[in-house]
Amino acid sequence: MKQLNVLVLSKAAEILIHNIEKALEPRKNFSFFTEGESSSFDIVLIQYNYYQDNKDKLDLEGLKNKKTAVLANFTDNSLLDEILNELTPYHLIGLSDFNAISDIRDFLLSFSIKKIWTPEILIQSPYKTHTLQVVNSLDYQSKIQEMFSILDFSNCFDGFSAYLTQVTNELLTNALYNAPVNQEGLFIYKNKSRSEKISMLPGKEIEFKVLENDQKIVLSVKDLYGSLIKESIDFHLNNNMVMKKEGGAGVGLYTAFRYANKLIFNVRKQESTEVIIILNKLKRNKQYSLIDKSFHFFEY
Repeated sequence: MKQLNVLVLSKAAEILIHNIEKALEPRKNFSFFTEGESSSFDIVLIQYNYYQDNKDKLDLEGLKNKKTAVLANFTDNSLLDEILNELTPYHLIGLSDFNAISDIRDFLLSFSIKKIWTPEILIQSPYKTHTLQVVNSLDYQSKIQEMFSILDFSNCFDGFSAYLTQVTNELLTNALYNAPVNQEGLFIYKNKSRSEKISMLPGKEIEFKVLENDQKIVLSVKDLYGSLIKESIDFHLNNNMVMKKEGGAGVGLYTAFRYANKLIFNVRKQESTEVIIILNKLKRNKQYSLIDKSFHFFEY
C-alpha cells in the first residue's frame, strides 16, 4: 500500500496527530509532518485558527484543492460562512463533534483505499433501508410522507421530522430542476417555475434512499447526470452569496446544509451526482444545533 505524506497545520498538531494515528491503527501507511510546503504533500489538514494567524505566510491558492481539509471549531453560522467564503474548501470538518477524529480518519482513508463514501458505509449495522424512484416533480410527496411515517423518531427532539422533510424536499427539488442537461450540456429545467410539473427521461429517474439506525438517519439523492460543479456548491453554501442572489435561488441547498450534521457530494462527471446527508438523532434541539458541520466534495 502506498505511503502517504500528510501535512498537519495546527496549534495542537502533536495532539491531533496522536489521536489520528490511534484512530488509523493498525494501518501504518501515513506519515505526518507539521511543516513544509503544502504542494509537497499528498494530503493537507489545516486548522482554521492556524490559517488565521499565518495566512500571510501560506499559499492560499495552494490550499484550495481536493487534497486539503479545513478543520474548525464553530458554534455559529457566522464562522461557518466566513470559512466557506474565504477558503471555499473541498472538505470541512468540525472538530468539536464527537465524530471528528473518525471523520478525519475516513477522509485520509479515501486517499489510501480509494473507497467511495456510500450511504451504507456511513451508518453502522444494523440499519433499515427504504428506497424510492422519483419520476416527476409531483408524484413523490405522498410517497415520501408514507416512507417517513414508519421511521423511528422516539429518540429525536420535536421538530426533527420537519427538518427531515424540508431537507428531503430541498434535495429532490435540486435534483429535479437543476441536474438534468441535454446532450450539449445545457440545463433543461433550471429556469422553469418550481410549481411546473417536469418529468425525468426514461432511465434517468432520481434514486432516493433513506437508511436508519438508532443513532442517525442517512439520506441519499442520486441523479444520473453528473452536472454539478464545485463552483456551484461554493456559491450555494455561502450565506452571503445566496442571500444576494435574486429570487432566493440556492437557499434550498444552504438550508439543507444548516440542518444536516454531515453533507457529502459524490460527483462522477457527466454520469451521476449523489448527495448524502446525515442527521444525528438527538433528544434536544439545542444539542443538535451545536454540533459542528462536516462537508465533503468528491469528484471522480
